Amino acid sequence: MKLSHLILLVFLLLFATAGHSQTAQDYFEQGNAMYSAKDLNGAITEYSNALVINPVYANAFFNRGIVKSELKDFRGAIIDYNSTIEIEPTFVGAYSNRAVAKNNLRDYKGAIADFTKSIEQNTPFLSKVYFLRGNIKVVLEDFNGAIADYTSSIKIDSNFAEVYSVRGVAKSKLQDLAGAMVDFNSSIGVDPRYAVAYLQRGIIKPDLQDYMGALADYNMAIEINPYYEDAYAKRGLAKLIHEDRTGAIADLTKMIEINPKNATGYGLRAYAKRSTDKKGAIEDYTKVIEIIPTFAEYYYFRGQVRLELGQKNSGCMDFSKAGELGYLQAYDAIKEYCQ
Repeated sequence: MKLSHLILLVFLLLFATAGHSQTAQDYFEQGNAMYSAKDLNGAITEYSNALVINPVYANAFFNRGIVKSELKDFRGAIIDYNSTIEIEPTFVGAYSNRAVAKNNLRDYKGAIADFTKSIEQNTPFLSKVYFLRGNIKVVLEDFNGAIADYTSSIKIDSNFAEVYSVRGVAKSKLQDLAGAMVDFNSSIGVDPRYAVAYLQRGIIKPDLQDYMGALADYNMAIEINPYYEDAYAKRGLAKLIHEDRTGAIADLTKMIEINPKNATGYGLRAYAKRSTDKKGAIEDYTKVIEIIPTFAEYYYFRGQVRLELGQKNSGCMDFSKAGELGYLQAYDAIKEYCQ
């Protein structure tokens, strides 16, 4: 699971103090103003100026860490959160924000440790922190641990639609499809316009022999979000499995229109075209290779179609390239068709 739902807990702390101009507080407030105006580099400059005057200004370190994270400088953000915690060990949000930065650097164990510390401090964002820690446990394939965290999150906030959905995904990974279905239904009950829950429910319905129900869920996900490329992919694949190649091609074409760099869309559409439009299939396989030049299987697939069209030389060259890239099955094809 991608962790596209991880967010920074942003606290721009404003303190009114008396004093003359260009105090640390003045620079700090100027930094906040620049942050609000989306001048992130300017905000860093002002927070740094505040720290020159007051090197133990925890709020300035914290806010500068937030800005660095938004600029994708996660290592720099962690350094600032470290300073925040050294100055003020109970600073609200410091551990959870540092956990988010560590997660972005794939330091999953470090992120879990920081989220755990945040939980121990009884952060006011407890439901969100359990949710985020659960997401990392999914990445680590600790599905039971993730389910426990999601359950804790739900106990605190039972109206958190996204948590029900991700708990359903974790349950489906453990083949608890009935439990997953309950969670997806709960997610939709909390938010009937949450497209992700419909998609995830649709994914498990074929395993429950409910093929038409899966299509209905994909339809609903797309109705809610007409630009939901994963939903077009799943619906296109479902149509392809049920021999609706025309419908599959239409869905996969829409997916490609939404994201022309999505190699999966071209690959699936090529497969859908192979029986009726071999030239079109070759074009789509070629697009996959342009996007991911090391995708060995697609050289092999393109080689197969070229041979079917009588293009022996180019087909055998594709088999050779696939073999060079590690797709060993290609060498069997070379022995059979190219010697």
